[in-house]
Amino acid sequence: MRPDLFARHFGLRREAFALSPDPHFLFASPDHAEALAGLEVGLLTRRGLMVVVAEVGMGKTTLLHALLARLGDDVRTAYLTNTRLSFDDLLRQALDDFGVEPAGGDRYSLVSALNGFLSRCAEDGTIPALVIDEAHDLDDETFENLRLLSNFDTFDKKLLQIVLVGQPELDDKLRQPNLRQIAERVATRVNVNPLDHRRSIAYVKHRLARAGGTIDLFTRPALEYVIYRARGVPRRINILCHNAMLAAWASGAPRVGLPAVLSAERERNGGSLVRLTGRRRRMPRFAVLAGAVLAGLGTLALLPHAPVAPALPMAAGIGIGPAGPSSLVDAADALAMPAAMAAIPAHDGPGSGADGAATASLGRAERPAKGRLAAAIIGEPAPPKRRKAPRAAFVGPPAPAPARRAAAGARSGRVVADGPRRGPENVARDATRRSRSGDGRRASAMAIEKPALVCFIDHRQGCGVQA
Repeated sequence: MRPDLFARHFGLRREAFALSPDPHFLFASPDHAEALAGLEVGLLTRRGLMVVVAEVGMGKTTLLHALLARLGDDVRTAYLTNTRLSFDDLLRQALDDFGVEPAGGDRYSLVSALNGFLSRCAEDGTIPALVIDEAHDLDDETFENLRLLSNFDTFDKKLLQIVLVGQPELDDKLRQPNLRQIAERVATRVNVNPLDHRRSIAYVKHRLARAGGTIDLFTRPALEYVIYRARGVPRRINILCHNAMLAAWASGAPRVGLPAVLSAERERNGGSLVRLTGRRRRMPRFAVLAGAVLAGLGTLALLPHAPVAPALPMAAGIGIGPAGPSSLVDAADALAMPAAMAAIPAHDGPGSGADGAATASLGRAERPAKGRLAAAIIGEPAPPKRRKAPRAAFVGPPAPAPARRAAAGARSGRVVADGPRRGPENVARDATRRSRSGDGRRASAMAIEKPALVCFIDHRQGCGVQA
């Protein structure tokens, strides 16, 4: 697309909202007019050091180009934009803009060449000016060297005029304590603030008029939305208006409406971009389930088939069939059965008494299995579960050693006494009396389940008697 076709569609002579710093499109807002006048007066009166601070997109570069165009041939300027260079490289670039060839590449040769150029300008009556754009990116050492360059002067005027233009970060740097010397030398300082609503509409009207059009190119809702989204920044106004005009031209509309402005803003913010990465979309549940089933079937198909294992003998002469999930468990149980049978206690059954002698003559491997686990493996009916004798119930603290010996004697049917021999009636009566009394002497009674055997243990006297 040729630019003239785009402009001719709306009846314009040229593009109205270009981003190039063309002084022909400079809008003289109160702040811009004040900055332009202050810099012009400061340069012509040789004020020395001047500072311009404005936000991003406020037209600082356009302001400088307009200033340089108004000064004429009486001012020799060096315009520096790459502030990431070292001070020596900045000095070489400035000398190159001034048209001065230094004798060497070291700093002494560079400073000497600049000093000679300033002396010649003072004799000719011309004004050398060093304009540094994007000055907020300068380091502290460069700021200090620029302060030293400002010392080139005579008793009545400054030989070198320095203009620092930057964003609000420049103001923050000049407020640092280590840069207070150069901050004190600032003779002219101007600030350029964003446009208000009325001046923003006037800015759009001014740009269209410079291109040969009128503000009627935009509908009222579209213009209001552009002003609202731009927040008074001229560069944002240029971008939104240009993209809105492009959208309207693509659709064949004769005017720029609100839909075109909304489309331009969406494109500027990247809202219409389709991203292939980012937030993952959730897979439907049926797709997850189908994938899991297919993965399981594929795994089973890849597993090797287990070979048929021969039958293994067991203690009861029963073999194990082909290997499988259940037969493998049976084989493990069969291998572990001898150890399990050895750990199972014998019970009163066919193997005791007269049958025990006959069973003893059999080998260990041919002996009938005993216990519930062996019966469950072989398939015999399980023997009745043997009940264990209940433990003796203890009341009070554990019995001392004499009481334990008395209990042992009671189990064997003997009477063991560590103190004076006393009758069973006296022992029981004294134990009951002590347990009911509150003098702190406690007695414990222990009942042992044996035929007609009860043992009373006295913690203090430690006697045991058979009843």
